[in-house]
Amino acid sequence: MRLRIFDNTPEEIAASDRNPLNGMIHSDDRIYGMICLCGSGVFHAESGEMFEVNKQDCVLVYQRDFIFEDKSPDFTLRILQVDKNFLTHLLDPEFRQGLFKLFSRPRQIHLGRNQFDIYEKSTRFLRLLMKEHSMIEYKREIINGFLRVFTYTSLMNLERTGTNADPIGYNSKRENKVSDKFLDLVRNNFKENRTIIYYADRLGMSKRNLCSLVLKSTGRNATDWIEDYLVGEIKRLLAHTDMTVKSIAYELNFSSPSHLIKYFKKATGVTPREYRLNYQASRAARKQK
Repeated sequence: MRLRIFDNTPEEIAASDRNPLNGMIHSDDRIYGMICLCGSGVFHAESGEMFEVNKQDCVLVYQRDFIFEDKSPDFTLRILQVDKNFLTHLLDPEFRQGLFKLFSRPRQIHLGRNQFDIYEKSTRFLRLLMKEHSMIEYKREIINGFLRVFTYTSLMNLERTGTNADPIGYNSKRENKVSDKFLDLVRNNFKENRTIIYYADRLGMSKRNLCSLVLKSTGRNATDWIEDYLVGEIKRLLAHTDMTVKSIAYELNFSSPSHLIKYFKKATGVTPREYRLNYQASRAARKQK
């Protein structure tokens, strides 16, 4: 996992090669959380989302190219940039599901004064921590802890603000309503049902129409969302339980253990046994540092 935190101030831009957000940002391999510290600007995503960003606003973007325009002279963002593969290595299903909900589309969340202070102070602390080499064995745990706080606080604010967190025109778009319902259904049913036709039937539409609307709204295929949930749960069971592959296959409704092994290797590049051994070895190595 790689995490970078920086401000788009002239001083930081001049002192490093960090992205000043002056042009279109290609975020295929990055997850962005951005907190507006000062000023205002207009966010545009290549998929059509748009909203005005002001002080105390938090912007969340994943798998969308985007740009800020019409910026005030004092427009300042604190940018958290995380590698895309961070999501694929999460083992806590609730944490994964929270992130999926947050980043299914670009979002703007207005923070209350207390929440803004928490975000600003914690990101400032984390920036200092990342420069401290003497604490390297604890960094990963601290970073993960911070990202959990960031995620759950953002979810809490999202639920509080409701539709105010949606880009302009969001609620008028059918594809966004459908994708939200689809993701809720997947979150609650992926262990037993993984066919697109099942979710299409639940939503009263054709398979083709569902796939088209989900792709248009989220920028990802419907099958990718289902796979994310399923692979994450397999990883969790391999890492945090002593369940056999046979038991996991039964738990997750695979036709056979060999089917699970084939599916998991295609998705991750390793077998379930190799993943479990790699995880155990990595955990043991961290403890010895």
